[in-house]
Amino acid sequence: MKRNLMIGISLVVMFVGVIAGTVLYSQAGGGQPAAGAGGGETETKDRVNFILDDESKEAERVLGKDTAKTLYTVVVDTFEEAGEWYAAMATDQGFIVSRRMPGVPLALKKQGAQDVKTAPKDGQSPPKMRKEDGTYQTDYYVPYKDNRKYVLGVRVDYNRRGNSWFAIYPYRPIRLEGLVKSFEVWVSGRQKNHRLSIVVADVYGNDKLIPLGKLNFLGWKRLRVQVPDLIKQHDFAYSTKRGLVFKGFYVECEPLEAWGKYYIYFDNLTAEVSRFWEEYQDQRDPMDTW
Repeated sequence: MKRNLMIGISLVVMFVGVIAGTVLYSQAGGGQPAAGAGGGETETKDRVNFILDDESKEAERVLGKDTAKTLYTVVVDTFEEAGEWYAAMATDQGFIVSRRMPGVPLALKKQGAQDVKTAPKDGQSPPKMRKEDGTYQTDYYVPYKDNRKYVLGVRVDYNRRGNSWFAIYPYRPIRLEGLVKSFEVWVSGRQKNHRLSIVVADVYGNDKLIPLGKLNFLGWKRLRVQVPDLIKQHDFAYSTKRGLVFKGFYVECEPLEAWGKYYIYFDNLTAEVSRFWEEYQDQRDPMDTW
């Protein structure tokens, strides 16, 4: 009887050991080939990495260093014309108005007036856009003159203290062709704890917020933010559509500081855009627009 009991205990211990070893082996990565039989998991990971990796590095690997530079700094708006923008907020929270104001950040003033265009950097070819007929146009954005004289000013008159917000929009949302890596804008925040965000639409048309940070500083400050990978800019189901649509700025007000008047100013909004696919797609490759 005692012998049978000892044998039973030994069998149980061996069974538990086998189960524990199998679990540890799977967690250490030994079970991955079985889980990925058929290539489903590995293929999905590779596709995601191809989309999210820096496309300039992919171009360098495929095309060589001389033609790998596909990152361009695109001037989205210099706010020289305030009539192209409007501001809005809930009517029960306050009154808001936007207008063109004279002024410019000192760093930009020192640069002086200049032609605004998507100029190539050293070693880059001029940016191109492929049209539906398969041909290319060389002007990614229409060039114009930035005189460095005006900025976009917004004034808010709060009705009461509390949770409130306001937004500043272009009358026509601005489409950015290519994968957007980052945004940069000059802001004068007037030392309030309000929170500024950029509003964009992803490849599916869904609105997303990209936080730029608090406005708790005096004078002009250049704010820069990387576009999160979770914001979808490319889908294999939309082979002719990539990038984001810039829709405006959103300000979430600090409840304890949402009273009286508040002023905020914007200048020189830019975006860093990777145009690897737009630059190197074969002209003989048909457009999926028929």
